[in-house]
Amino acid sequence: MDVLNRKSGFNLRNIPLCGVLSAKPEELLSAIQSGVRLINISPMVLEKADGDLISNCLKKCSVKRDGVFIMLNCTFNKDESCVERTVHDALEKCGLDYFDNCSLSWRYDNEKSTKEFAKMCAVWKAMEKLEDTNLVLSLGVSNFGASALTNLFDYCHKKPVTNAVEMHPYLSHGGDDDLHDFCELNDVHLLAYSPFGGSALNSPTQ
Repeated sequence: MDVLNRKSGFNLRNIPLCGVLSAKPEELLSAIQSGVRLINISPMVLEKADGDLISNCLKKCSVKRDGVFIMLNCTFNKDESCVERTVHDALEKCGLDYFDNCSLSWRYDNEKSTKEFAKMCAVWKAMEKLEDTNLVLSLGVSNFGASALTNLFDYCHKKPVTNAVEMHPYLSHGGDDDLHDFCELNDVHLLAYSPFGGSALNSPTQ
């Protein structure tokens, strides 16, 4: 799958190289003014944010919406009934009509028979409906290994197009070359979370 975002024209080969995870207006403004064009946001960091957070920053920087790749990353409290409401609330907080990507952050033991996997699949099914309504333009996952992705592929109607895992000089996701090869083979764009050290350096940069 090459095209990732029909509205903005972003695809698997031109997702912005560097991004920021923050709900602080001054940090977002500084990042956008410095040329950052990927914003990763989560409901948790949005809790104390004022409304129209991202749209206001884009206006102040004279940057068009379709020039920025904006991701929502969350667990949805592991409850499929929370999915649509969570996305609507996040869009309202950000002042946006859509997210370029919505990623499911989940860790489980990779056994299909477990209740955990069943819950994860139910949440993913609810996420697929969001893409149908254009509230999100693509779906992704976070912290998924090759076996977890394989299990999800067997169930889902819409495959994730991104997988965000922690990779930086201090940690390289266990040096898992197999994960890189697996994602490339299955058209899943591997995103490096905190490539400059992240929390180890006390930085919002992704």
